[in-house]
Amino acid sequence: MSEEQNEEIQAEETEQPTTDVVEASEESTEEEQGEFELVLEGEESKPANPTPDQALYHKFRKEKGKRQEAQQQVSEAQKQIDELRQELTALKGGQAQAVPAAQTTYSGPIFPDKYSSDINGDEAKYQSAVRKYYQDVEAEKAQKQQQAEQAQQFHQQVDAQAKAMADRITKFSQENKVDLNATADAVANVTNEIDQLTGIESSGLYLFDTVGQGSEAVAFYFSKNPGAFAEFKATLQSDPTGMKAVTKIAQLSATLKPNRRKQTKTLEPDQPVVGDGSSQTTQNWQKKYDAANSMSEALKVRREARAAGVTVN
Repeated sequence: MSEEQNEEIQAEETEQPTTDVVEASEESTEEEQGEFELVLEGEESKPANPTPDQALYHKFRKEKGKRQEAQQQVSEAQKQIDELRQELTALKGGQAQAVPAAQTTYSGPIFPDKYSSDINGDEAKYQSAVRKYYQDVEAEKAQKQQQAEQAQQFHQQVDAQAKAMADRITKFSQENKVDLNATADAVANVTNEIDQLTGIESSGLYLFDTVGQGSEAVAFYFSKNPGAFAEFKATLQSDPTGMKAVTKIAQLSATLKPNRRKQTKTLEPDQPVVGDGSSQTTQNWQKKYDAANSMSEALKVRREARAAGVTVN
């Protein structure tokens, strides 16, 4: 492992300041390292440290999310209980009816019946119907093959977008000295919430990937600023095409800037684990990275590889 790689690892594994995002009007002039944030140009900075009320509010917000999830699970369980009670009441009252066997609806080609009403034994009509049947079978096969290829292309595209976002998040965390895993989780939460809003798989990742470099900072900003994220979601709902949302991401990426506030508590840096630097080790880490099935998994592999003194792309 070279000296440059060692310096990079040490820089990555040094103090990980608490992250926050506020809006400020002036760039930080302090050269001393401290708490990282993203700010919008032309807006005033918030207090360096949250008040007890603010800290409690953020804590309650997290707890509220957990409670909402728990309440949803309880509601689903209660719904199942109510259904079972209705079935039990029907059984006790002798109102239960036999449940018919599930039938599958087949919508594909059906081999013609020579003596059906539309053929009625006519040999010429029958042979024509048979030929059409085989043509329809081939057409259905071709359609299914096309759908399978489209699905494969979609998953390949999503995988490429996830890898690109992972690269941007890694660069963002290195440049701003923020925790890689925390940043990845923040971005993932934002993209997942967009997916839930649109009902379209990986739509959030697609929107940010359309903008490219700098979009990871916007996602990070949204994760720390619920009000700004709410406005963005309203924009997305008003324009299902997503064009306004993409424009909004691009505008924010151009105006967001890093700002580091003085850190009151310094954490002891972890000691990096250095690998042997052999080509075989590098190949093994690269294989693990290429085999990653998600953005979070790719980031995890990259972080572990870097800690072992290996760079993967």
